[in-house]
Amino acid sequence: MDRSRPAVIAAHGLFALLLLSLPPKWASLHISGGLLVLALLLARRGDWRRPALRGYLAASAGWLVPVTLAGIGQQFIGMETASSWADLVKLNLRLLGVGLGILLLLERGWLSLRGAVWIALAALAVTALSGHIDWLQRHGTDLQAWPRPYFTGLAGNPNPYGSFAALGLILSAGLLRARPSNVGLWLLAALLLSALWGSDSRGAVLASLTGLLVLFWPWRHRLLAGLALLAIALVYTYVLTGGIPADELGSGDQRRIEAAWFALHRILESPLLGWGIDAFRDLPGAPLNSPHNLLLDLALGGGLLALAGWLWSTGRLALMLERDGRGETRLMLALLATAVVAGCIEYPLLNSTHFLNIWMLVTVFAWGVLRGSRPEHRPG
Repeated sequence: MDRSRPAVIAAHGLFALLLLSLPPKWASLHISGGLLVLALLLARRGDWRRPALRGYLAASAGWLVPVTLAGIGQQFIGMETASSWADLVKLNLRLLGVGLGILLLLERGWLSLRGAVWIALAALAVTALSGHIDWLQRHGTDLQAWPRPYFTGLAGNPNPYGSFAALGLILSAGLLRARPSNVGLWLLAALLLSALWGSDSRGAVLASLTGLLVLFWPWRHRLLAGLALLAIALVYTYVLTGGIPADELGSGDQRRIEAAWFALHRILESPLLGWGIDAFRDLPGAPLNSPHNLLLDLALGGGLLALAGWLWSTGRLALMLERDGRGETRLMLALLATAVVAGCIEYPLLNSTHFLNIWMLVTVFAWGVLRGSRPEHRPG
């Protein structure tokens, strides 16, 4: 284990650059991601036998391999909306290259889990604060304009801005469980809560409630409680609102319901191969540029085998976190539940830079906490 000071400083700085660049999607996001991919060149044979790396690799491959094979099949039969080679390479590099690069830094001791958690909190605080500053610059102290127009901050959109605030709120709440007297964490939680409210993103609010439920639910079966709330969310989003007349339903909601049904019909037309990573916007009659749902996006882009692989790998990870029983794994389970709910009611997975990176980071640290070999890597 090499813990030379320059390597430790460089690893923490690289991780900070990645997180700060994610909401605005600056060029530095790709630069830091590329450097993390290059970090894999430093891996030794023994590194690939580490439980955290092997667990993350196997779980990601469970759905990434079917998506990649489906894309090759789409190219082979000449499908007009087939996943491009560039899309397939980017997907694999973002998920595996960057994710495994971060885990390698953790396993080498260059990046500590404790340090990564505080860097994540700092980056999320900057994102949350950017929404407040942006709103004040546009509207000053005119309270009549609150909360519209919504907070967008560095993310440039209220929905991902709200999702970042939701993840930060769950992370700060998890740390407060172990440090209830930490005034700084309480102030940070208040900042993130106000950012969540200012975004006016119903999906982010629901994701936050799910994460808090999983984090603080007193029963052993917190995962079941979280899944029950997710089921309620899906029913609300795609069934109950479907019976409301269009003139009584927000145009955005109506279009998302139409997009969901459109995606289901197209999935049934090509259940094994799907239509391609970025196919939704190019399919005739598509009401939006994506189905705004990670499950539909997986099945539409890579076929039902990709969806089945994701459900299996994610369910397995959630059960392992639930059964572990430690406070830090409960926090990871809460973050995982938050990300799943956000994806199920808001984001595609295969072609969304924001959400794909969120998913990568949450699952990377879930495996790092679950299978990490050094106790000093635990958060808090």
